[in-house]
Amino acid sequence: SSIYSHNSTASKAVLAGGRSESIDHRTFFEIPLCQTMFKEALQNIVEKTDGSLGALIMGSDGLSVERFFTQEGTAANLDVAAAEFTSLVRGAMRSGNDLDLGHLHEIVVVLGKVTFLMRLFNREYFVCLALKPEGNLGRGRYELRKAELQLATEFTV
Repeated sequence: SSIYSHNSTASKAVLAGGRSESIDHRTFFEIPLCQTMFKEALQNIVEKTDGSLGALIMGSDGLSVERFFTQEGTAANLDVAAAEFTSLVRGAMRSGNDLDLGHLHEIVVVLGKVTFLMRLFNREYFVCLALKPEGNLGRGRYELRKAELQLATEFTV
């Protein structure tokens, strides 16, 4: 565990063993704020979309940046499924570019028990919404588009 101290000239992280490291204080203080903003955005999407199980912000490397699940969604291994769909997103992006069809914006995968709606922020990040089969897909698409516009500046590459 790290202990953070601040003085007037620099920020230091005092690590285990007494070793210290410089910290860019802007990054240090902004990360929790962004994560809170991301969590609130995902919670808002899930709460406003009937039949939602959860939502995640995913990196193209298959790791989640943030996630918010209902109790039912937590039990459904949605984070594992979203990570698996990362390769589908990358393949669809590549195909769209290779065939000169344009940039990928959205993918919908309908399975027997869950519908996944994925909307890209850019080439590196996308948001994934998981819905029950009777979930409101139209409202989900609307809420993901709103989140994309709201969070666009946080995901500029």
